[in-house]
Amino acid sequence: MALSQITQIEMGSSGIKAPVASFPFPVGLLPPVIVPPAILPEGDSFSVILSVVFNPTDFYGQVVDNVNTTSKVLEQLQQHLNMHGIQTQAPAEESVAKGSFWMCLFEGDKNWYRVQVLDIIRTAGGRRFRLLYVDYGNRTTVTSTCLRPLPYSLSGLPACAYRMALALIAPKNGRKWDPVATGIFVQETGFKAMLIAEKKGFRHCGLENIIDVVLWNKNGEPAVNLNAYLVEQDVAVLKPLL
Repeated sequence: MALSQITQIEMGSSGIKAPVASFPFPVGLLPPVIVPPAILPEGDSFSVILSVVFNPTDFYGQVVDNVNTTSKVLEQLQQHLNMHGIQTQAPAEESVAKGSFWMCLFEGDKNWYRVQVLDIIRTAGGRRFRLLYVDYGNRTTVTSTCLRPLPYSLSGLPACAYRMALALIAPKNGRKWDPVATGIFVQETGFKAMLIAEKKGFRHCGLENIIDVVLWNKNGEPAVNLNAYLVEQDVAVLKPLL
């Protein structure tokens, strides 16, 4: 699966031994695993490669110091997740709680990925679960049949994707970003280039942490400030100072 498409998953992996999953879980109890949140490097800035973009103030990236190392870790994690995915069974929907962590099958490539339940939607036909793929940032809604218990040994690696938003700017027309603005943003960032993100603030939204950033593409000359670039392209405006 490639990281070269907006809102497309490309998942990888981590090198950890996988134990036998202990289940089924008693109804109403969370799976006894927690995936630690993504870790940001210390300092005022960090290197990042984008993994999923919904719009310029809602996107995800993998914080990396060494691209090759991160890729190998994700590949190894992927192998272990796939092995456990075919060896375990789906949970009863009553045992899937908001905030809990699981594995989920992605129909696009038939691989298994680590997910967190962001919300539970109750319908006449049963419960559906809004998920976040914690290592990439994709979101989806599934039934419990797509889930499997996440083994302890595959939960220790911190999430690999961090949610970000371009700081100091807003959509030009109204509250929603139009596809043109998002397209310009993706065209300038891509999903393979290492970018520099300057930390400007932190927020909390639901179960997620969000970092506001000024994003730079310094892979060519001159360097491009993405926040300013969207304003220059007339698809964004500066937020008024409070």
